[in-house]
This record gives sequence, structure tokens and C-alpha cells, in this order.
Amino acid sequence: KNCSIPVEYILECGHRSSVPCFQTRNKKQQLARQCQEMLSIERPCGHAWTIACSQARLLQHTSPQMDLLSAAPACEKLVTFTQACGHTVDVPCKLARIYNDRLAAGSPMGLPACQVSQEIKLPCGHVTQLPCHMAASKDPATIKCLV
Repeated sequence: KNCSIPVEYILECGHRSSVPCFQTRNKKQQLARQCQEMLSIERPCGHAWTIACSQARLLQHTSPQMDLLSAAPACEKLVTFTQACGHTVDVPCKLARIYNDRLAAGSPMGLPACQVSQEIKLPCGHVTQLPCHMAASKDPATIKCLV
């Protein structure tokens, strides 16, 4: 019969794992390679990067001098970005950092066009809607009334 009493191991990484007694042969080495404890690593932006311990150890074993954060994928957490016009839009953190740097440098190239709808009063007295990025640059006299 197979003994199913749990046997606890302290893995090389320091995490604990338990397996049924009958599976202990050669299991310790396998467990060390497959530690599934999740690690939370803080990125420079303050958001967490979650990675399995075994993956982190593999990255560090492959390139011991490598900073683990340099292997992290770009931060995809949605954050609120305030556009030059003052309207806000939710974008991935990695883009918000780029956009904020461009705004600070006074270089709006590559920034998302503001899509917030704005009312524009035409010379004929009617009102039309345009996206903010167009409303700011259009002369109402150049817009054809569709009413």
C-alpha cells in the first residue's frame, strides 16, 4: 500500500512543500525546480509584479548578475492619465510614464488624442459635437452645419 501521510520539505528556496510519503523518492529535486509559491516584486512604478518562485530562480540561475526586475514585463496596470487638455483617460502604466515624460518635456508627439466629446456652437446657431482634440483646433466657421 502507498503511505499517504504528508511529508513536508523545506525547499532550496526556503519555501515549504508537502507531498504524500509514497511520492517522496526523487520528489525533493523536482519540488525545488517547481516551487509554485508566488513572489510579489515591487516595480519602480510601485505596482507589483507577481512571478512563481521557480521562474524567478530559473531567471536568476540563467543570469546571476541580472537584476530580476530587468526581466519583468512592462507594467500593464491601468492608471489614470491626465491629458494636456485636462481630461483623463485610463492607460497602461507603461504608457502613462512615457506620456507624462513627453508632457513634462513639452513634446506632445505620440500622446493619445483626447476623445471626450465637446459641444461647438456654429455661426448659424446650431450646436455640434466634436472630439476634444478636434474642437480645440477647429474654427467653428469652417465646420459645415448638418442640420
